[in-house]
Amino acid sequence: MKLVFLDVDGVLNHSLSDWERGGHRTIDDGCVAVLAGIIERTGAKVVLSSVWRLNPGACLLLRSLLPGSSVVGATPSPLSFNDDRKEEILAWLAKVYPFTFGWAGDVIESIAVLDDDADADLGDGSFFQTEFEHGGLTHEIGARVIEHLEGTA
Repeated sequence: MKLVFLDVDGVLNHSLSDWERGGHRTIDDGCVAVLAGIIERTGAKVVLSSVWRLNPGACLLLRSLLPGSSVVGATPSPLSFNDDRKEEILAWLAKVYPFTFGWAGDVIESIAVLDDDADADLGDGSFFQTEFEHGGLTHEIGARVIEHLEGTA
């Protein structure tokens, strides 16, 4: 199994996104297409690590935009404002994944972390930093994520 830990703001939206849709933060169709391509090409599953995971409506929106049943969970809610994304991801890996029985025996082959903040970097080469001011999840970053998840990087 391949996993993508997904932040939303700065990854699936960016400074040039259409922010007028409903008067609130939005999702950029181009960034979603790049993520959908990663999922379809690698078979990766998505774990939401974004603060969007705390809003049920936002979670439903994300699930509706991504292929099939690719969203398999969300990292735990932060215990404090001092928690960083890395700690939340590691907590999910330690406390949630083992109790899923590996989704019928699937072991984690590779992980990619997509985030615009460096506090999500696990320090193992799985971190792909996007930039809010430079297009969020671009085709170039998407290609690197695919290579990483498939072990061809």
